[in-house]
Amino acid sequence: MVTKEKLRRIVPYQKQINLKNNNINCYFFFLFCLSLISTQSSQAMPFDPDLSVTTHLDLDSHSIPTSGTANQTTMYTITQAGIATITNINNLTAVPALPMNGNLTDTDDSIEINSQSTGNAPNAHSGLLTDLTLTLQNTSATKTFSVNLQIQTNLSASVNGADVAADTKTTLQNNGINLIADKEAKADVALGLPNDTSNRLQTINLQILPLQTATIMGNVDIMGDTNLIGHSLVDDNWHLSNLTKITLSLVSQGIIVPPPSIPANTAPVPTPIPVNNPISLLLLSLLILLTSMFRTKTFQYPASDHES
Repeated sequence: MVTKEKLRRIVPYQKQINLKNNNINCYFFFLFCLSLISTQSSQAMPFDPDLSVTTHLDLDSHSIPTSGTANQTTMYTITQAGIATITNINNLTAVPALPMNGNLTDTDDSIEINSQSTGNAPNAHSGLLTDLTLTLQNTSATKTFSVNLQIQTNLSASVNGADVAADTKTTLQNNGINLIADKEAKADVALGLPNDTSNRLQTINLQILPLQTATIMGNVDIMGDTNLIGHSLVDDNWHLSNLTKITLSLVSQGIIVPPPSIPANTAPVPTPIPVNNPISLLLLSLLILLTSMFRTKTFQYPASDHES
């Protein structure tokens, strides 16, 4: 039979168990929210359609076909909405046909040019030049967009022989101003440079103001040549490679331009605050956690010695 004395001992103990269980549940709920936020931030997400990002890739008109034993290949890759589209170029023949256009809509979308060139004497020549255009257009009259571009350049050039030279270069400009310092790898034994490399990964931030357009134009070139001065040897050769990749690593809405003033006697319409971003979710989960802990502590009553 359960007496009042037993109830007085059991009830506080049961309350302590409930308190521990509630704290454990809150802890796991908090971890779940953090994992959800981490998962969302690591995945590619569509950005505001008021920002239009288009790209255009094509061979430059100054590209030359290979001669002798030279070989040149390039692969263009445009990733849009997480899906990669590829064009392969062998010598100057592209499949599918050029130009190659794309519309980038998600973070982590990218454009990539991967070029290779080799050649052996005598009389080997190559020159494959790529024109690149990336256009960022803000169609909103009130929003400013902050865009992070991750730019990767991996260039290498090597030659063997006294009468051979090889050069590869990446140039990127934003509205006529250098976006990055020109990247170049140049090899020429006559200049004391049998091998050269240039590897860089950097992030550039662009602020796209309302109704503004930023146009990034660039060139990715690979050029090799033997028999420059007329006495190349049969073992003279070169090897060139150039990987240039531009990724939309982050697109966020920056400063908001104030809208036109509201006429007198017109009540402003309150703007709803979205709660579907990671920071809001984190604050909401913390609020729930603290509220739950406060409630469990508030209702934890110690046993009373004067209960009868």
